[in-house]
Amino acid sequence: MSESIIAIKTFDFAVDIVNLYRELVKTKKDFVLSKQLLRSGTSIGANVSEALKGQSKKDFLAKMYIALKEANETDYWIRLLIKTNYLDEKLGESLSIQCEEIRKILNSITKTVSDKLYNKQSNWNKLHTPHFALQTNKNGGYNMNKFLVFDIGGSSVKHAVMTKNGEVIEKGSYKSERYDFDLFIKNMLEISRKAKEEHNISGVAVSAPGSVDSEEGTIGGSSALPCIHGPNFKKIFKEELGLTLEIENDANSAALGEVWLGGAKDNNDVAFVVCGTGIGGAIIKDRKIHKGTHLHGGEFGYMILESKRTKDGVEFKTWSDIGSTGGLQRTVAERKGISADELDGKKIFELAESGDEVCKEEIENFYFNIAKGIFNLQYIYDPEKILIGGAISSREDFIDKINENMDLLMNTMTHAQVRPVIDKCKFGNDANLLGALFHYLQSQA
Repeated sequence: MSESIIAIKTFDFAVDIVNLYRELVKTKKDFVLSKQLLRSGTSIGANVSEALKGQSKKDFLAKMYIALKEANETDYWIRLLIKTNYLDEKLGESLSIQCEEIRKILNSITKTVSDKLYNKQSNWNKLHTPHFALQTNKNGGYNMNKFLVFDIGGSSVKHAVMTKNGEVIEKGSYKSERYDFDLFIKNMLEISRKAKEEHNISGVAVSAPGSVDSEEGTIGGSSALPCIHGPNFKKIFKEELGLTLEIENDANSAALGEVWLGGAKDNNDVAFVVCGTGIGGAIIKDRKIHKGTHLHGGEFGYMILESKRTKDGVEFKTWSDIGSTGGLQRTVAERKGISADELDGKKIFELAESGDEVCKEEIENFYFNIAKGIFNLQYIYDPEKILIGGAISSREDFIDKINENMDLLMNTMTHAQVRPVIDKCKFGNDANLLGALFHYLQSQA
């Protein structure tokens, strides 16, 4: 059987992207933009290959949609590299033409298959398609549903209308109200009414801080938004708008976004670590969040990495104390005898690069402590992969430094044969939106 034309074109394109990446690294010494292009440009063909081997038409369509999404992103990186003079304009235009041809083919494929699946299904298929996948239009046909997704943050609330494949139709944001819940929920309901009228949304997905009880629809614990703790979001949206709402913790949402379409899309069991002011995270089991009996699953920052008994009790340091960027900031400040407010992670790394011995030493300790925590996670849970997010993870050498320290541990503890697979998270600002939507689809399936 002859190979599919889209498979051939995307594979050849991937080869060109790999060769370009090598050239950019060699001649331009670029390790950031070129890696973004490498990831998205090679992912197109990988998803096409998976689609062609899919077990159903829906599986085929989902993978082709992801391939199209990656092609759109690749076009962006090509244009950016041309504009910033990293990429020769003539070569860039040649790649753009290739990419545009692939996008047109993928657009045609997804439209054709989508029409066949959702507009011309047999009655049996209509009855057996999950209810969140279809909606009736004015002509009696079926189209993929749209959903409104909120990402509630301490300073702003992001919102987006999205398809069930994670494609963003429109998005926006507004300032978070911290203390007045009536005003807080009024803002959410106004956005939701508009989305219901203009897009005929099928439901609402929410990512929120705190100890989220997804079943009940409430938020416990504490966060930077005191007013959101207590009220029942599910009940309010059902009574006010007749809409089904699903809600999930923000760190869990970010993890689900990676599982759905990001760095763990091919994995079932994953540990997700967020390195910031402290250490947070999530546990993914069979592509779903494991919350634990007390909703504390994934609170890795409480892990004790150092301890000793004293006359007065116990002295200890947690992973958040010595393995987070906040911990690094506090440790360096203490050694220098200054306020931690005078430092941040970026400044500490800049000082180290200029030769500051204290910063260099504490950065080495920082990476070693991250490696220790990851090692423990591997042997506690034994996931397929451990993903790390947080602003610090954007450093080009971040994963390499952790792996260097993991080498030290693995070489010393020779009885430990399972080496953790460590990678960065793919998504940044949109991870919570994607994960909240994925949680909704899982809950309503």
